[in-house]
Amino acid sequence: EHCGAVACVVLLWRTMPYNTDARSSLERTSSVGNDQAINTPRRGVRFGDPATLQGICATVGDSRAVLLQDQLKGPGSHRNGVDATFLTGLHRLNVPSERKRIAKLRGETRMRGGEQRIFGLSVSRALGDAFVKRADKGFTGTPELSSVFSMGPSDAIIMATDGLWDFCTEGQACRAWMNARNANAPKRWDDVSSSSKAAASDAANSLIALKKSRRDDASVLVIAPLKFA
Repeated sequence: EHCGAVACVVLLWRTMPYNTDARSSLERTSSVGNDQAINTPRRGVRFGDPATLQGICATVGDSRAVLLQDQLKGPGSHRNGVDATFLTGLHRLNVPSERKRIAKLRGETRMRGGEQRIFGLSVSRALGDAFVKRADKGFTGTPELSSVFSMGPSDAIIMATDGLWDFCTEGQACRAWMNARNANAPKRWDDVSSSSKAAASDAANSLIALKKSRRDDASVLVIAPLKFA
C-alpha cells in the first residue's frame, strides 16, 4: 500500500546588504540543483536592494509553483503584462527529462516505450513509498531545486497541487492574479499590506472556482509580498 506524498516548498528571504561574503553565499546557494532547473526567471538576483525578496523553490512530484513577475518594457517602468514561469519541472513518467533520468539510474539506455507508471504511480518522485525506492532505483525522493529568483512588490507566487495544474495553464493563473491585483489596488501606501492579502485570497478563490467541475481535489496557495520596503 502506498504511503507517499508530493511536496512543493518555497523559501523566501529579504535581500542582504551588499557585501562580498553575502554575494558569495547566495551565489553558492543558487548553484545547488542548477543542473536540474528547467527555467531561469527573467530577473536576476539584485543585491542590496531593500525592496526585493529572494527565494528558491524545491519540489517532489506534481505539485508546482509559478512565479509571476511584472514585465517591464524598455528602460522605463511602463507595465506590459506579467511574466509567468514554472520554477521547477513536472515529475511524471511522461516527461522526457524524467524518463531519461530514470533510465540512467537503472543503468538502461532508455525506458520502455509503454511504461507510464512505477508500481501504479504516475509520478517519478515522491516522499515516502520506501518499498518503491528499494525496488526501482529510478524512483526517488530527491527534490528538484530552482535557481535563486527575486521578487518585487507587485510580484507573486502561486503554489498548487496537480488538481489545479492538470487543467490550468500558467497563462490562466497569471490572468487570475492580474485581475485580483487590479481589483485590490491600494489607494494609500499604508493599505499595501491589506491589499496584498485581499489580492492573494481573491486569486486563490478564483483558481479554485475554475476546477469545480473536476473530480480531483486541489490546494492553492498564493504568496504576495507585503509592505517589506
